[in-house]
Amino acid sequence: MYSSNLGSDQADLDGQERHRKISDIQREILMIESDLGKLQSQKNVLDAEERKCKKDMDRLRVEMQEKENKIKVVERNIDMAREELMRLKKKLNIV
Repeated sequence: MYSSNLGSDQADLDGQERHRKISDIQREILMIESDLGKLQSQKNVLDAEERKCKKDMDRLRVEMQEKENKIKVVERNIDMAREELMRLKKKLNIV
């Protein structure tokens, strides 16, 4: 009789151990799922920030090109004004 109780106790311990292991694994799964959700949210935020940065860079490139074009126009106007100034000074010297 003693040996059959020992077998039953062992079966209970094995069942309890199995249940504890299952609980541990389920707890670990929940923690990892939670971490995964947080990481996915973080990735979504970073993706949105990256898209915004790319749009900003594109906008800044366009603005830069516009400024460069304006500078070229102003430089041409400066050159034309200098040439006109020199022409008028020569004309003044002749008169």
